Amino acid sequence: VFNMSNFSTANLQMWLDVIYTHAKDAPVMLIGTFLDEVDDLSKVQVDIRNLVSRYLPELNVIQNGQDGIPFFTLNNVNGDGIDSIRKHIEEEARSLDFINKLVPLRWMKCLDEMMESAYRTDDVDKDPWIPLVDVKSVGKSYGILSSSEVEEMLSFLNELGMIIYLTASEMLKQLVIVDCQWLIDAISLIIRDEKLHQRVNPIDVKNGII
Repeated sequence: VFNMSNFSTANLQMWLDVIYTHAKDAPVMLIGTFLDEVDDLSKVQVDIRNLVSRYLPELNVIQNGQDGIPFFTLNNVNGDGIDSIRKHIEEEARSLDFINKLVPLRWMKCLDEMMESAYRTDDVDKDPWIPLVDVKSVGKSYGILSSSEVEEMLSFLNELGMIIYLTASEMLKQLVIVDCQWLIDAISLIIRDEKLHQRVNPIDVKNGII
């Protein structure tokens, strides 16, 4: 989502770079807000079309077929455009494999118990995660007896964004983060020092420029 009244190609490019690097297969829907404050929509359309074309066909950018542009517009005064946005989000969501997956009831009961145990306290310093061993214990109470099913359940819930389960190392696998916002807030505190970390455009790398 970006503000078209003070649109910045560099800003949008930064987010597309991140998606291209870390979630290339994910559907991408671009939504430009404050259409009511845009004087020259055609210029914004050209700028975004030229930018997005650099990432195609690798990125799955949802096209606005009605207007023939790779983004959707929203008028913040009268709400024009919201119905089309909702329609396309629903259509795209229904096409995702995990949306149509049948989920065992015991998985959802385990999730509810995990969430309740994490917040069943008045201690403001309560950890925003649960040890994997505790998750397995909760799972056993609902009939999840194998480690492989626990892994499958946590991976599925992680894909849905209901928890965060990192598997890059054995140490990370021992913790299940149930307060996703906690991790997002922590990551947002990381300051990038441009003197130490040069920003590299993955599209330039792909094209052999770097």
